[in-house]
Amino acid sequence: MSYVFRFMDFPLEIRQLVYGHLLCTWRVEHAGNTGSRPQTFAFLRGGEVDTSILRVSRQISSEATYILLKENLFVRLIARGCNLRTFLVPDQVPIVSIKGFAAHRLQRFCVMTHRINFQHATPLMASRQYDLVILHRHLHLFAKALNAGNVWFQQFTRRSQHVVTIHNPFKDTLTPNYLNAVNQERLLLPYRQNLNGFDSFKVVGNVTPKIAEDTATEVKHEPIQDPEELLAYLKFEKLRGEELRRDGHYILATKTWLKACRELVRIVRGRHWLRTRKMGGTDFDHEVIEVFYQLHSNRCAHFLRRLREVSAAGDPVPAESRRWVFSILYAARAVPRMLEMADEYELDATQIAEIYFRLAVTHRLTNGSMTAALRAIQVALENQPDDPEIQEEAVLVREEERRRRHREALRHLLTD
Repeated sequence: MSYVFRFMDFPLEIRQLVYGHLLCTWRVEHAGNTGSRPQTFAFLRGGEVDTSILRVSRQISSEATYILLKENLFVRLIARGCNLRTFLVPDQVPIVSIKGFAAHRLQRFCVMTHRINFQHATPLMASRQYDLVILHRHLHLFAKALNAGNVWFQQFTRRSQHVVTIHNPFKDTLTPNYLNAVNQERLLLPYRQNLNGFDSFKVVGNVTPKIAEDTATEVKHEPIQDPEELLAYLKFEKLRGEELRRDGHYILATKTWLKACRELVRIVRGRHWLRTRKMGGTDFDHEVIEVFYQLHSNRCAHFLRRLREVSAAGDPVPAESRRWVFSILYAARAVPRMLEMADEYELDATQIAEIYFRLAVTHRLTNGSMTAALRAIQVALENQPDDPEIQEEAVLVREEERRRRHREALRHLLTD
């Protein structure tokens, strides 16, 4: 006589392992990058996630839904007036992707919804809504990126409105009271640890009033940055990036420098930058300008190294590489203005020469404008006339300009 062993005969612990395998198996796909910036989203692929088990029976649905919710803790992000890509792509915050499930269809499983409304967006951006889902385990990454919003949008922390709604999708499961005060605190902890200076931030829904109020108060507070601590952080990140570069970890090095640059810009665009400068005095101003310039200079050196390697190999240079170098050089040239010190400080001759020297190199290696390259190398020579590297580049630029004129003349001759 054959014996049938039913699924429900397994102990609950075994059944929960099965639910976890079916409903919580994710595969992270990070975007590739050719420099320090990823180009697309990181995806949390749920190709193995099979929600059909939720329709087997009422008991199985209740047990499996509890595991689906508890182990994943879905968080829905809805933004109007600002592109969520800005916050999610650079730090590669994985977004949930389940075949056949759009973000709005996951709403009933979401433990939290974060709505962002940026009132001062352009009319085109204001008309668009972005709707994505992440897991709570990645919320701290999103919160860190959101805290740097001033880097991407003018006065983002002051002008954006944030409403976090806590839901209770556990109400029809075996543990309807899962979202007690302790778990509410855990849900909101990434915001309390990583956000500050947000004027309009509130928590509503299935949350204790005191927890909601304390979270909003903490998020709204913006501490005054100690100038010595800030300089120590910037110098440490600069040195750490240089160590990574020496060890051959070039992309990690540029990411380290970029992170430090973004953090400084975030502080500059906050409320208390003038107070930080006043506390630090003139020496702080000089030091922060120098280290900020060096961070940009190091990033640019990485890209130029790559351009030289590609050019020496005879391969075509990607167009975006030139754009990245130009954007970094522009940022380096604008360091005093970016630090709101343009009326008091300007770059010295050595720094100006280095910027325009690298601009000329970039134009030459990427088949850019030789007129611009000649102008740039001339500025570099005017500021550092005895620099042998600049003198050598001036010769190369003039030779390349003559070759291009010769090729153009031949082309016209053959055409005629």
